[in-house]
Amino acid sequence: MTEMEQAYSDNKKIIEGKAFSIARRTTIPLDELTAECNLIFCEAYHKYKPNRHTLFSTWLWQMLEWGISEFASRYYGLSYMPVELSEAQCWWKTAITDKLPNAVMELRKAVSNEASVLIGILLSCPQEVILLMMGGDSWRARGRLRELMKKEGINQNKAQAAINELKEAYDG
Repeated sequence: MTEMEQAYSDNKKIIEGKAFSIARRTTIPLDELTAECNLIFCEAYHKYKPNRHTLFSTWLWQMLEWGISEFASRYYGLSYMPVELSEAQCWWKTAITDKLPNAVMELRKAVSNEASVLIGILLSCPQEVILLMMGGDSWRARGRLRELMKKEGINQNKAQAAINELKEAYDG
């Protein structure tokens, strides 16, 4: 048995466990995830440097985290990198548009500019956010929303205030 085969048999549970846990939370087929995990194992094995004082299993686990995340984004056709949006795509900058239902238009009139922009951002990328949430990547969905808010000049404190304002307006 070669060293690589021995390493694979020692870490097979980690590889299969990662593939199964992602398949359970997403719509990606288990066999595709298993194949991708095996490819990631090969890459991790060849990049591993034992003189870095890290166990191979720890290195493999981290490589699986990164690799599967990238694979899922390619599978769903999503880009998690910051994307520059054209002015035409930033339709949420205007407080009122004809594309929105009357209830949303009235809500946007009643709240602050930050809350109105937040409504627009949430309405502009629902598919991406829903897929991220379904995949168990809620932190990534929040990160994507945070990127869009930051681009519009809304920091975390203003965003929280806008969320609280929207909750009060919706409940009221």
